[in-house]
Amino acid sequence: MQALSTRLIDTAQGLQDLRPAWEDLHSRSADSELSLHPVWLLSWWNVFGADEQRVLRVLAFFDHDRLVGLAPLLVRPHVYAPGLVFRRLENLGSGEQAADETCGDYLGILAERGREAEVAAEFAQALVAGRAGTWDELLLASMDGDSPLPALLQSAFVACGCPAVLEQWSASPYIRLPGSWDEYLAALKTSRRAQIRKALRNFENWAGEPPVLHLVRSADELDEGKRILIELHGERWTAEGVFASARFRKFHELLMPALLRTGGLELGWISVRGAPVAAFYNFVGDNKVSFYQGGRRLDTPADVQVGMAMHACLIRSAIEAGRREYDFLAGVAQYKTSFALATRPILRLRVARPSMRERARAGLANMVNGAKAMRDQARGLLSR
Repeated sequence: MQALSTRLIDTAQGLQDLRPAWEDLHSRSADSELSLHPVWLLSWWNVFGADEQRVLRVLAFFDHDRLVGLAPLLVRPHVYAPGLVFRRLENLGSGEQAADETCGDYLGILAERGREAEVAAEFAQALVAGRAGTWDELLLASMDGDSPLPALLQSAFVACGCPAVLEQWSASPYIRLPGSWDEYLAALKTSRRAQIRKALRNFENWAGEPPVLHLVRSADELDEGKRILIELHGERWTAEGVFASARFRKFHELLMPALLRTGGLELGWISVRGAPVAAFYNFVGDNKVSFYQGGRRLDTPADVQVGMAMHACLIRSAIEAGRREYDFLAGVAQYKTSFALATRPILRLRVARPSMRERARAGLANMVNGAKAMRDQARGLLSR
């Protein structure tokens, strides 16, 4: 098999020029998540690219003139205590300040289906050879554990002589959707099935009618949908919640219209007696619904679980639309696990380039961990 050719893209214009081939590769990849699509990552760079000394370091892998792999990366300084500066390569779409965080799950690299091992090997060799410039560590922070790529990447870097640690840091509850709502309910444990039925019954008794979804279907309705979402999200999470961040809002002001045009946006609300009581912001792609943000009114009776009723309604709607999956994305909150039938691991890969800097970082980390263990042991002795 002929070796792949590698091209470094380090300008926004170069990344924009790659967009048609990138979109085509995305459609041919098993990891075809929105967070790896140009619409997400180009919008993200538009908003966050000028912060924190970020510089594009995107590697594109070609078989002749066919794009078969893409590693959307950037490099920026990262400081380890007490002041050790690392040149960190990380996912485009990650690393924002906590208040601005867009929470792009399933970040990683793209590879044409069936060529994952080839792309992983070429990626590792390209980084070790310095084709993305100088770096001290690579952090791929939120990869799909069901994909073959994380393990392939770890093996490829180890084969190149770079220590690589792959670990699970979270999980995504999800539902592989059956053919009907009754089949879904039958697949749940008895207690959870009873909980969902009770939530729907109590909501309908309070509302006087079954939940009705209002979906944003045109650009004219988008502002109203955003207004209701921000208002109800803020009621649930205080002030405006994540939408209090100007950067977060700007990112989604770019993203929502683009998704609406392509059918990838599921934004809407549920009303009771003419007033919105719950709102949702979902993504649709590869015949899958991903729940991203939501909000609800809090001034409802104690036995009326508006959020539970909303998710039940959204899941039933997804089943009726013939969707294959309903994904709650990262985090194992109780409301998610109440509905989910399975979870997939979310993995983080850290690769350290062998150096004096990495040995110093590891030594300091061991000292800190050792001191913490001694402190915890001492507290345990004193509490006896």
